[in-house]
Amino acid sequence: MDFRVTIPAGAEVQIGQPSHPNRKLARSIARLLISYPEVREAHFPQCFVPSLMSRPAQVLMLLFEEVHDISQAIARVNDGLTRLVTSESYVDVWPISAGDSLMQSIRNVGCKIFERTPSGKAVTYRPWSAWNRLLRTLHRG
Repeated sequence: MDFRVTIPAGAEVQIGQPSHPNRKLARSIARLLISYPEVREAHFPQCFVPSLMSRPAQVLMLLFEEVHDISQAIARVNDGLTRLVTSESYVDVWPISAGDSLMQSIRNVGCKIFERTPSGKAVTYRPWSAWNRLLRTLHRG
């Protein structure tokens, strides 16, 4: 199962709300991430990189605490994802740093499914609930 994609520098990246979000998978991933203290935030937007992808897909974007070996942290998360994702599907995992130029755009899309507070408390979110859709609409208007 493939869980990671490499995006070339300067490639066009389109990020937005999924038209048909996989709510069940998003909730399962958020619950899974509670057991990974190195994950600070998780977002599950729809992404499209025209030079790499044949069609848009929901992508798991993870912001990690400062860790010495990011590849080891991703490997641990990927191990957990293998229990949630069927053999016919996949989830791309994109690590994002706090200073990444895409970070604010990712947050603005409103697809956060998980975060860890400064005190270390894990909080899960349901970004596609009716209440959250209403809040986004009011915020934009």
